[in-house]
Amino acid sequence: MQLLIVLWRDILVKILFFNIRIDYGGADKMMTYIANHLSKTHSVDFLTYRNAEVLQPLSDRVNHIHNPLYTHPNKFIEIFGQIKALRKFIKENKYDLCVSFLNPASYMLILATRGLDTKVLLSERGDPNVLTKSKNPFLRLIFKIVQKANGYVFQTEEAKKCYSKRAQENSVVIPNPMPDKEIPEPYEGERKKVIVTVSRLDLRQKRQDILIDAFAKIAPNYPDFSLRLYGDGPDMEKLKDIAEKTGFGDRIEFAGLCRNVLSSINDCALFVLSSDFEGIPNALLEAMACGIPCISTDCSSGGARVIIKDGTNGIIVPRGDVDALSRAMERLICESDLSKKFSENAVGVIEEFSKEKIFSMWEAYINQLMK
Repeated sequence: MQLLIVLWRDILVKILFFNIRIDYGGADKMMTYIANHLSKTHSVDFLTYRNAEVLQPLSDRVNHIHNPLYTHPNKFIEIFGQIKALRKFIKENKYDLCVSFLNPASYMLILATRGLDTKVLLSERGDPNVLTKSKNPFLRLIFKIVQKANGYVFQTEEAKKCYSKRAQENSVVIPNPMPDKEIPEPYEGERKKVIVTVSRLDLRQKRQDILIDAFAKIAPNYPDFSLRLYGDGPDMEKLKDIAEKTGFGDRIEFAGLCRNVLSSINDCALFVLSSDFEGIPNALLEAMACGIPCISTDCSSGGARVIIKDGTNGIIVPRGDVDALSRAMERLICESDLSKKFSENAVGVIEEFSKEKIFSMWEAYINQLMK
């Protein structure tokens, strides 16, 4: 491993990171995190084409370029125009490597680099089953296109198995690193009687409705407890309606976006992730690093299971199962010794997913890809 890293650092690679925007989401966070690290020893540009605003920390060493590429009222014409403009941009700047995290930018990158002496690295950040099992022919076509990259970084073995044999042979599994932010020391006092979650308010993926319903099941027995949801998203109003209909709306708080969210949740009783599908859930990783007792659904494609060792440093429950989630929440409320055990063991993720360890894996793989 050390030899590979030394060789990689002897090579100056011109890298383009390509994304729709730089938003608050976990994938965007990891993309900027990796770009910032690679910019220490390489030439790194970051191209966005829909939104110029940068909502994640981006190093001064990373050259951010916002270029709409091409606009047209007809979406299909616009896509082809964008691909053509992207190809011209890549040729003019002579990039050695183009990197995208799986989203519409990925298939555009594959098509734009066909026949060019530029390698493409794609990183799967969610659940590939969303594409493989889709009835939408356009999404299935996208999945076929993204099989044509030179290399792949997956977060879990389960996600890797969804891809073609060729893609699997040209891939590596690398989990997310711990965030490049200050992690508060684990809280030592009596925790607030607050159950907390941090995520985009999106029913299709994050399933906060399951969490609200699970809380409503135990709320009558624990009148001092409340539920707090941090985040914003398209389903804010729907979720507020769901909360009101439970009859416990006065104990369910929508706290919005918070830049210092870890400090705000550090003393909460427990953290819950209720998603149906995820990659490596950043919010769960950060909550465990703070020593907050955690519960997660067994979200596809296995990311939560990479972080939580069920019964040792947290609890895994079946996705979509309100009863199982409510029982797990009640168990941690009632069993203080178990809650303390999870809190003490959870902080082990800091070493297991250290940025030094994860970045070394990225460096070694890119060096291998560029040979």
